[in-house]
Amino acid sequence: MNVHRGTNGGEAAVSRTAGAAEGAVAAPQVLSFTPMEIPAGPSQPVQLRIALDRAEIQADASAVRRTAHFTDGSIRTLAIHWDKVNRIVAFRRDVLTAPVASVAISDPHNIVVLDEQMHGWPALVEALPNRIALAPTYPEWLTQANSHDPQSSHWTILFRAQP
Repeated sequence: MNVHRGTNGGEAAVSRTAGAAEGAVAAPQVLSFTPMEIPAGPSQPVQLRIALDRAEIQADASAVRRTAHFTDGSIRTLAIHWDKVNRIVAFRRDVLTAPVASVAISDPHNIVVLDEQMHGWPALVEALPNRIALAPTYPEWLTQANSHDPQSSHWTILFRAQP
């Protein structure tokens, strides 16, 4: 029996197939799995696939909040206070069928990415020019985004603003 090291560091034991002549080269037969391939058993919990179900944006006088609802029923809220904002980058993400206007907002500890498909987007784009100096209006974003060749880049930076 020969032991071969897998590409991810795991080992797979292999042996000659039954009936192969001594010295004959036969296709290896896997007798064990790499650590990532071990099926869940009684001692291992089953991994759940948890995905984002929907996200909502709330912008008020003190902060912008993104509330994420996940498929397992959990909810997470992240708040970035306007007076703590380090940078705002608006960009266009080219997804399957159409470009999506997006904004990444960061403070010293977090970065949150928001997009026009989220509930509350209109309130956010209305609040940005009022809360952050140098922020262009939403029509100005769209003009800038549409002036670029959509094939040139998947990410187009429209502006960067400091509070």
